[in-house]
Amino acid sequence: MKKILLSLVALVAVGSIYAQNISFGVKGGVNVSGFHGKDADGTPLKSFHLGVVSEFYFTDKCSIQPEILYSSIGGTKEKDFRIKKLDLTQKIDYISVPVMAKYYLFKGLAVELGPQFSYAISRSTNSDDILAKLKGLPAPTLGAIGKKIDFPYNKFDVALGAGISYNLPYGIFASARYVYSFTNYPKSSVGKELKPQVIQVSLGYKF
Repeated sequence: MKKILLSLVALVAVGSIYAQNISFGVKGGVNVSGFHGKDADGTPLKSFHLGVVSEFYFTDKCSIQPEILYSSIGGTKEKDFRIKKLDLTQKIDYISVPVMAKYYLFKGLAVELGPQFSYAISRSTNSDDILAKLKGLPAPTLGAIGKKIDFPYNKFDVALGAGISYNLPYGIFASARYVYSFTNYPKSSVGKELKPQVIQVSLGYKF
């Protein structure tokens, strides 16, 4: 993650030299996230993202927009825990660094595409709640279930984002983006294929 942040600083430095115009701002909004892959099912998790953005305009049509975001994603899945079915929720909090190349179709409206690099700073599950509801099972069984719920996971994530944005008057902008991860969330030892995906709807301000 440190290398990515250093690369972002270098990008900002180079961009400031060659860009015709630079803007900075803040953004936040809603995440609707889940997982894709052969073991993915369940219902999406609604959460949020918040962070800072900059945009380097190289022509009237082309720009690059790097961002640093706090982004919370995850999903909920019904699982059969022997004596009853319960909803298992996984929530991961990332520091994400998307770098979007933007092309303005006409004044204000742009399409965007670019990579996103993320590092998980925390992960939470509802394992305590689930284990409390399964008190009738033997202690060794509960321990095994706990390990399956709180499985080891990959903290670093690489994804591709694509979306649209529109610049409104007075520095306000709105955007919608789909982010598709190429990184398996559980570590290979877990033996499951679950890769994050998220739809983000944002509102922000540039100055």
